[in-house]
Amino acid sequence: MPTILDACGVETPTEVDGVPQQPVDGRSLLGVLDDPDAQLVPPTQYFEMLGSRSIVHGEWKATTDHVSRGVEDEERLLPGSRDFAADRWSLFRLPDDFAEARDVADQHPDVVRELSALWDAEAERNQVLPLDDRMQERLAAMIPPAWPPPARASYVPGGTPVHDEALPLLFGGFELTTDAEVPDGTVAAGVLCALGDLNGGFVLYADGGRLAFACSRAGDLDRVVASEPLGAGRHRLGVRYDVGQGGKEEGEFTLHVDGEDIATTPLGGPFPYTFQHGGAGLSVGHDRGLSVDPERYRPPFAWRGPLHEVVVDTMRGRGRAERSADDELRAALHSD
Repeated sequence: MPTILDACGVETPTEVDGVPQQPVDGRSLLGVLDDPDAQLVPPTQYFEMLGSRSIVHGEWKATTDHVSRGVEDEERLLPGSRDFAADRWSLFRLPDDFAEARDVADQHPDVVRELSALWDAEAERNQVLPLDDRMQERLAAMIPPAWPPPARASYVPGGTPVHDEALPLLFGGFELTTDAEVPDGTVAAGVLCALGDLNGGFVLYADGGRLAFACSRAGDLDRVVASEPLGAGRHRLGVRYDVGQGGKEEGEFTLHVDGEDIATTPLGGPFPYTFQHGGAGLSVGHDRGLSVDPERYRPPFAWRGPLHEVVVDTMRGRGRAERSADDELRAALHSD
């Protein structure tokens, strides 16, 4: 942001829409763009994530061994402290230990004290204190955005991938429907839409003429495949995710063609709240990067025929009044 403002000759605003802005600690990199040999003095950078802390200052980096609460595997398996008062700071000298492999905290206790105090000062200045290492409680305390993701959204081919955080929230159930054509004399094949990759995501596609849907939950793959091939012509092709009933976390995926359910498979585990953060995004009409279902296709595996639209409709949006075009535009601008 400071680089862009500098390039445009715009001062950093102290107020936006009547709201005072926090100071921007970042700085312009325009000087490096003008002179590749220019050297910038390394800034002080501090970090905090669920109680884990770290700071980079000059040639040093200090980081704690704190283990947060709320992630079962981390609580059970990770070495480190579960008590803020008992946290140990490790120290690394970055110029000759870029990989942070040699902890020299015991050799430089004065530097550790200096960086620990500097972290406290930076955290207080940026309103990070008091510290809280509980995941569920921090998630529950988050203030939702004024312009939340839509309950229903429509996408068309030809654009860049849709950012994960701009999509409707899918964990509560959804229906994904595509308007696609299978040309005469061809076998239906290709990706209708794909989100993420084999590390986490889902894909609706056809292989060998048969419609299929695959969902990867951190590498655990659930797949449902139609028993009959698609015929030529224009179709409504999609999948529905129904959440589990009676307290069960797992649900099921159901393929449907032209409004008729044709195949169902149970979900092998809880459906993720979100697949990725800043990941591959939703691609329409093809896949990119790493395949969601590497046994069945290799990206881009573009859809062989016209694809008119992909609609994502979440269950929470059923029965709600549609927002006006002005409201949708205002929401998009404020959430971008």
